[in-house]
Amino acid sequence: MEGCQFECSYLKGLISHLKDHIKQGRKINCPFRRCEKTFSVKSSFASHLSRAHKNSSVGHLHETVLVNVHETVRPSQSLDTTLNANEPEVCESDEVAGVLNVDETLFFNNLTLFYLKLQAKLLLPASAIQTIIEEFQEIHDLGQSHVFAKLTEKLAVIGLDDTTIKTLIQELRKDDLLIACNRLLRTDQRRKTVFKNSLSYVEPVPLYLGVNESGKECFAQCIPLKETYWPFLSLSQSRKQYEKVHFRLQTQGLQENIWDGQVVLQNKLIMSLLTEDVSAAILAVLPNLQEQTLSSLLEKLASIGVECKSDLRLVKEEDLQEYLRPIQCRKLLQRSSNQPTISTPSTSSPTDRSRVIDLSTWLDKFKVPWSKMPQGIKLSINAQQRPTPRDRREMIRVIVDEIRLIEPNPTRSDCVTVAKMVVKEYPESFADILKDGTRIGSGFASLVNQLKTRVEHLNRNSVIGRRRRMKGHSSSPTTNRAKGPSDQYGCIRWQPDCPQGETESILKEKQEEMKELYAREGPAAAERGHITQLMERTYYLQRKTINASPAPSIVELKTGWPFLFTQKEIYNHFKLLTDSFSILEKITDAIEHRGKMIVNFFRQKPTNEVQQILSRFDSNRAPILAPCVVLLLMAHFKEHSEALILQATATPADVEESVLPDSPRLIVQGETLTSANWMMSIEGQVVLSSHPNFAAGLAALFASFYNFNLEYQKETSTEQVLSKRSGKVVEKKKHSMNVKVCSLLRKLMDFDWLCMSV
Repeated sequence: MEGCQFECSYLKGLISHLKDHIKQGRKINCPFRRCEKTFSVKSSFASHLSRAHKNSSVGHLHETVLVNVHETVRPSQSLDTTLNANEPEVCESDEVAGVLNVDETLFFNNLTLFYLKLQAKLLLPASAIQTIIEEFQEIHDLGQSHVFAKLTEKLAVIGLDDTTIKTLIQELRKDDLLIACNRLLRTDQRRKTVFKNSLSYVEPVPLYLGVNESGKECFAQCIPLKETYWPFLSLSQSRKQYEKVHFRLQTQGLQENIWDGQVVLQNKLIMSLLTEDVSAAILAVLPNLQEQTLSSLLEKLASIGVECKSDLRLVKEEDLQEYLRPIQCRKLLQRSSNQPTISTPSTSSPTDRSRVIDLSTWLDKFKVPWSKMPQGIKLSINAQQRPTPRDRREMIRVIVDEIRLIEPNPTRSDCVTVAKMVVKEYPESFADILKDGTRIGSGFASLVNQLKTRVEHLNRNSVIGRRRRMKGHSSSPTTNRAKGPSDQYGCIRWQPDCPQGETESILKEKQEEMKELYAREGPAAAERGHITQLMERTYYLQRKTINASPAPSIVELKTGWPFLFTQKEIYNHFKLLTDSFSILEKITDAIEHRGKMIVNFFRQKPTNEVQQILSRFDSNRAPILAPCVVLLLMAHFKEHSEALILQATATPADVEESVLPDSPRLIVQGETLTSANWMMSIEGQVVLSSHPNFAAGLAALFASFYNFNLEYQKETSTEQVLSKRSGKVVEKKKHSMNVKVCSLLRKLMDFDWLCMSV
């Protein structure tokens, strides 16, 4: 290769280097004497060597090549021997492995850059990006399922047995790059970590500017320049390019030159652009000002921190005396002080605040534009049927477009009001209800989430739409008063008053009576009718003990109130606490009437985790539906089953001797999908011994969350797993329903109405 200065000490290195030239798209000449052939394809070159120069050695190389090649191989050693001894399978396998590694890394980097582009360039909110990822993954899984189904058919035709086919499909699923990469990027927090660590991305900082004349909150996005430039200048290529332009700078002073702003201050073009509005404001007041004086004045203003014309209001007369005469100074300062400005929270008047509040009255006049709806929505309304997901999405677009004609950035509360309008007018078509008439939550949560997600999508390029600031505190004590625990966590009787005609001393006597009875007869005494009456009568004292600060341990609670840890009284306490329904009947009914529908839904598009549960469920001769439903939901939400259910075959005493987690667990005695016997532990103590019926155990665990003020773990909060106890009720999340849960419920409702109509 002409101009190549490569040197090596063995024949294999020369051949490998020539192949690299071909790989780079160059032509090479055969390195052996009396051969004039040229090659641009690596396989042709290798074939030529094996045929024409099979027995050639270093001594047969062309003289021009021998200038840079030092012989260390024996002259008798042929090219064939060299290649066979050093180059075969190892070289090829290394090359293939390298390509696979590069492809996997490249795929992950490209996917990461794509998600970063959605966030940083298109300004999509995190909820919209999460929806895109989930839908993208769902479509991919659907395509994979179709491909694997066809592949299974083809492999069966050629005679492969089921075990081999299943193993092959599992291996293919493991090698799915999209699933592997999305697992690392599936949450907003994980994406932020990858953006920061892998791409050195620095997230902009939102700055609240105040409220403008129209009552709109204004924000600016501040890019931390120092943090952004640091990783950029750490790259050798960037540093070299910068040093070429600013050649007089030493490398060690490079970053200081950027931090102190000297480069910008010395650049006349950049400074003229930055001070253009300031210059125009000055010339509007002093049109006859000389150019040299104006230039000096702008430099002075820049040195004291003036960045835009609104900053002129903060300039004092003594700052300008060096360049302007007294009357000129006063003219400029007087005009600057009269300019309208964006009001800040500290300067906003009561009139401004009342004007902002009055903007919400648009909801009183808003009408849902039913006449603009697509034909599919109109037909569904007339037939009192549920529309297809596609028609429903189109309806959301129409409603949001109509809202934004009046209010460009409606709040979630506004979306709730509009969703109520829609459901109230046509509940059969749009309410969150299952086919059997069961209402899900408020009945309109899915509509609210769809409306708000659409609003955030349309406002992705708007700084105001990306982040809202809390409104200023009202002077009214009613407005500032925090909601009580009953409103925060659904506990109507979280801390009731002492019953009329009773005193604490009398209630404690009844408590001692129950403790003595439990000591004599054990948990079986809970079936006595008067025990339930005593527990209801002492409910006030139970809540006072549970809500004490610091919170008592579970062992202390069980010692003081042993019947509170029996299955019957756990349910009764929950019913008194929430003033609602029987939790056991509710969960049993839900499993019985909707369990099969949930299983069939997950059969349609199973992920790897879901498929594993379904395979275990189908392979058992007598599986139980309740644990299957719970495990499927946890697999769907990417949560570990061990965070809720543990398997054991020992007695309660033996189980307690093992290491139990502090957070509550259902301990299933035997195989999870076939055994109905369960125990329950809290804080490492088995509080309920062996009972049959898994649904009853699930009801007891769920009720204990409320009964004993237990707090959800963040990593498993989508399901019903708890970690630590607190002496106060858990604060409710900002949104009434988790977005992932709401999305799943909407899909289940559509599946129930549209796919199980037969």
